[in-house]
Amino acid sequence: MANVSFTDDQFRDLLGALSSRHSTPPPVPCKTGSFALCTARYDGTRDTSLVEAFIATIVTYKNIENVTDSNAIEGLTLLLTGEASVWWLGVKSDVTTWSEAISLIRNTFAPKKPAYKIYEELVTVKQSAPRETELFVARKRALMAELPKPHPLTSQCLDLLYASLHVVIRDRIPRDTVTTFDEFLRKARQIDEVLAERTHNKDVGSHPGKRVRCNFCRAFGHVEDKCRKKEANTQKPQTSTNNLVQYKPVPTTKITCYGCGEPGVVRSKCAKCNAGTKIGSVEVGFYALDPSLCEITRLRPTVDIQIGGVKGRAHLDTGAKLSVASYSLYSLLERKGTKFITETATITLADGLRRRQLIKRCSVPVVMGGRTVPTNFIVLPESHDNRTLLGVDFIQDANIVLNLPQLLYHFLDKPGVKFNLINEVDETNSVAALDQTAEARTSDTAISKLIKMTALEPMLSPINTTPSSECTSPHRLRSVVEIAQFSLNTG
Repeated sequence: MANVSFTDDQFRDLLGALSSRHSTPPPVPCKTGSFALCTARYDGTRDTSLVEAFIATIVTYKNIENVTDSNAIEGLTLLLTGEASVWWLGVKSDVTTWSEAISLIRNTFAPKKPAYKIYEELVTVKQSAPRETELFVARKRALMAELPKPHPLTSQCLDLLYASLHVVIRDRIPRDTVTTFDEFLRKARQIDEVLAERTHNKDVGSHPGKRVRCNFCRAFGHVEDKCRKKEANTQKPQTSTNNLVQYKPVPTTKITCYGCGEPGVVRSKCAKCNAGTKIGSVEVGFYALDPSLCEITRLRPTVDIQIGGVKGRAHLDTGAKLSVASYSLYSLLERKGTKFITETATITLADGLRRRQLIKRCSVPVVMGGRTVPTNFIVLPESHDNRTLLGVDFIQDANIVLNLPQLLYHFLDKPGVKFNLINEVDETNSVAALDQTAEARTSDTAISKLIKMTALEPMLSPINTTPSSECTSPHRLRSVVEIAQFSLNTG
């Protein structure tokens, strides 16, 4: 191999060429990305803040991951959901550039508001509570960013912000003490922390508890451990078959009269309170006694009422939805010309059986306790031995409050005025009394006829002098009624 000789300049140029070749690295092939791993999603909600946040996220992701425009346009299908996905499928074929896609999304779902609309929202939307002030300011600043250029000055933006702040924030941070948003937010954070701590201490220090209620008797004001009813129930002696001697349980509560305080009796059976309030005979125009009472049943509460000028009695029945007129009351109202409406209804009685039958209904005023209450009655024409019942409709319309243990009732607007309830009478114990009453009515009718027959005619002139009431004969004259009764008994 022949020797090659270089001059100094040639050798220097050769070294420079070789060093420049090794110092320059070969070009690296450009790697393109996609939106496959992007977590941002948009469902078509028409909110400017949401749209701008979505656009800012995908634009930043595209620049970092080096996503080409064509790949970005194709990848929008992965990021749009719901209504936005349906919309994108319809317009995708017309979009050719990335900037066009961004503008189309912004104009469709967050069109630019006119300036007067932005100013209106800035002023009208107020801060409801002195909390989360920083978030409230962020929303206001987002609206201010949508204003057309030139944008307002910082002092003007603060003036717009103060117009919608809560009065507590404005009182603690006067407008003339802040000149920038950063200064205002720093003071607002301190106020939020103080208010949150004060609210927490207030909730911990004075926690309003629920009303105490007993789990045994379900009454308010005490707990189960201090329940007197439970204590009385547990103190009852248990019956034992091994003990021949049975002890009478000692009463744990003392019963006294509500009116006079007499021990051992209730007010309805107190001799002192009921001495001057005995109820005499009342002319009953409609009512029927129930002869089928057994030992375990209780007598139903009965009240004196007046319908159409006729006095009678009716049961107060809280289990009846409507008031029911007995057949005798129906006959009475029909004689007085009351108009009835005939309808077909489904009747459910106490036995639980449902049946369709014809009923009649009417509306008449019922006088009870000095009050007149318009009441709707239904009539069962096929039942001839039913009772007159005043149901829940009458009790609610009349504002009646029942006290069944003491056989009393009063009206809701006058709790101090009490009225007595009347227990229905056992017909088996009063058959003789009813027979005597029937005989007395027959006798009274005969006497009335005899008095009319023996009365003087109105055309006769009266005598000049009225005879003395004293009789000169050894036997005193008897009244016409006594003579009539004697004639009936001997005739």
